[in-house]
Amino acid sequence: MRAIIICGGEVYDAAAINIKEDDFVICADAGARHLKSLNITPDVLIGDFDTLKDYPEGIKRIEFPPEKDETDTSLAVDYAISKGYDEILVLGALGGRADHSLANVFLLKHILEKNAKGELFDGKNRVFLTDKDFTVSEHGVYVSLFPLFSDIEGLTIRGMKYPLDDYKLPQGSSLCVSNEVTDREAYISFKSGLLLVMICRD
Repeated sequence: MRAIIICGGEVYDAAAINIKEDDFVICADAGARHLKSLNITPDVLIGDFDTLKDYPEGIKRIEFPPEKDETDTSLAVDYAISKGYDEILVLGALGGRADHSLANVFLLKHILEKNAKGELFDGKNRVFLTDKDFTVSEHGVYVSLFPLFSDIEGLTIRGMKYPLDDYKLPQGSSLCVSNEVTDREAYISFKSGLLLVMICRD
C-alpha cells in the first residue's frame, strides 16, 4: 500500500507525478500550496499549520504545536507507517530551505528501518536509500551514488558511462556523482552498506 506525502518544497513537473486512485494522500502543512497544481484532495492534513492559512475545508486535520521535536514531514511519515503503509512517496521534499531538504534525505533511513520503501520525488529528481541491488531503465539520465551512512563494499556498476567492478566506495566519497546511463538498462549491485541514490532528469 502506498502513501503519498506532499510537502512544501519544489515540485517541478506536476504532470510527471502519477497519483493513483487508491493512494493515501497526506498533506504536510505547507504542502497545501501544491494541491491545486496536482489537482488532488488529501485524505488528511498534518502539521503545526504555521506556514499557510488557506487549507481545504472538510478534511481530517491533525494539528501539532509549533514547538515540537519532529518536522511536519517526519510526523506525516510516522502517521503513514502507523496506518500500515509500506511504500511512501514524498513530494516537494527538496528545494526551499536547505535544512528541511537535508532532514528529508535523512528521513529515508528512518523509513527503511521501519521496513518500508521510501522515495523523494519532485517531478525531475528521484532520491531513495537502498541496501539492495537495483536497475535503472532510463537511457541518458544521470545517476549519483552516495555512501552517506557507511562504506559500500563490492560496488559494481554496469550499463553506465563509468563502470566499476567490485569496488570499495568509502563513506563520504564523491566518486560516483553524475554517472550517466548509456545502455538500455543500468545495473548497480553491492555486497554491503547503505547507498543513497539520486536519479536526475534535469
